[in-house]
Parts: sequence; C-alpha cells; structure tokens
Amino acid sequence: ADLYRRQEQWLPAKELLHTLLRWPLEADALAQVQLRLGQLALDQGNPAQASTVFHLAGESEHRVIRQAALSGLGDVEMFLGRLSQAKRFYEDAMALSPETTVASYAAYQVGRVDLQRGAAEQAVKRRCHGHGMETRRELRRASYRKYRGFFLANQASPAVT
Repeated sequence: ADLYRRQEQWLPAKELLHTLLRWPLEADALAQVQLRLGQLALDQGNPAQASTVFHLAGESEHRVIRQAALSGLGDVEMFLGRLSQAKRFYEDAMALSPETTVASYAAYQVGRVDLQRGAAEQAVKRRCHGHGMETRRELRRASYRKYRGFFLANQASPAVT
C-alpha cells in the first residue's frame, strides 16, 4: 500500500488497505492499517476522514502507534492551516517517546510551524538543541557537512558509453 501511495495510485492503495480491514487483525496491525488509511486520506485532500482514522489509530495501546497517530493529527491541522493545534499535536507526539523517528519528524514540523508563525529564532534554537548543538558555529559546521555530503552523493556520474 505504501508503494502505491508513493506512486500516487490512490485506488489500488485504498483497495489493498480495505481488504486488510476485512481480515481478523490483531489490534496493533489494525492500527497500522488505520495509520496508512489516514495518510492516504490526507494525500487525497480529505482531512475529515484522515482525522477520524488517526483518532481510531490513536486508541492503540502501543506507544509508537499513538505517537504516529498524534503526528498524523498534527499533519491534518497543518493541512487545514491551524498552526497552533498542529503544534500541540506534534509536541504531544514528541513527548510520548522522544527518541523515535516519529518524534524527529514531529520536531521538524514544530520548527516549520514556528517558521510559519515568524518565530525563526525559536525554530533555529529548537533545531540546534534537538541535535545537541549549542552554538551557531556548531550549527553552521553541521549544515556544511550535511550539504557537502548531499552534494557529493548527488553529483552526476560520468555517462557510460
């Protein structure tokens, strides 16, 4: 379903996920399907459906699934332009388990919210502290390494004839 979604083949993705819903799934597996349905609904521009499905997934007992559901609800609020509510959902997601990739995504989104609200200094500070960098020099060095690595990794290779 994720492959179909990345290729923007919404109907096959939705059919596959709805087929899985008809199976006798364990609660965590069901919540995983719900998370994907929520992402798919938001991809298709349906925030109401996405919100409903993310709320269902958020009832899971599994902390990381609840965290992903909160992050999904933050995405819904971002889609609707409600930045304060989005930030609250992302901060709640980060608080559940700060060392996960979902928490990193939520922290990134909080920084985006701060930037959109004109709080650039706060966004930079959050980004620095989130990566253990205390000074602007450390941030500049990290940015240089990041972009240098990106440039080297994406250089055009010579044509093979």
